[in-house]
Amino acid sequence: MPPETRVVAAEALAYSSQSAVPFLLEFAQNDADADVRASAAWAVSAHGRYQDLAPVLTDMIEADPDEDVRRRLYEALLPQAEIPAERLFPSVLDEDDIAARVAGFNALANAVTQTSNGQFASTFDQQIVPELLQIALSDNSVNIRMRAVFGLRRAQTAAAQAALAEIANRASSSQIAEAARHGLKTRN
Repeated sequence: MPPETRVVAAEALAYSSQSAVPFLLEFAQNDADADVRASAAWAVSAHGRYQDLAPVLTDMIEADPDEDVRRRLYEALLPQAEIPAERLFPSVLDEDDIAARVAGFNALANAVTQTSNGQFASTFDQQIVPELLQIALSDNSVNIRMRAVFGLRRAQTAAAQAALAEIANRASSSQIAEAARHGLKTRN
């Protein structure tokens, strides 16, 4: 089948049963066409928590040469339990494509809330929070800036909360400022 047909088939399986996930993983890992791999990875993300896919998805991230495929794989990690943060961290920091980098930051933000590793949370706060803040206040697309805000909202650390407060006060877009405000925890 031509790649276009395989893309449509993979995307259609996002709305199917969980039994499609192994097939989608095979597509996402082995298809020669990057668009097909990206579509299959996107479809995997639509299936939520199917078993424990985090290690498999991380293997695929480390192996795939295409930034769009990696972005979709990072997105597929979001609903996963036990994201291997220490292993994923170098891959995310190596991303040159801003969309893939921000998607990776979101996966790492979820990992911060999953782990009791204070050192990882501290590293996230020192290395990633300032970049997410800068991206949210930049002139990137609204989509990228919003995803940066969502990464800060996911992390739930004190530094992420401070960054959200700054975004709420400084963002040039009311949409970005409002998203940041909604991520602020209320203090009792």
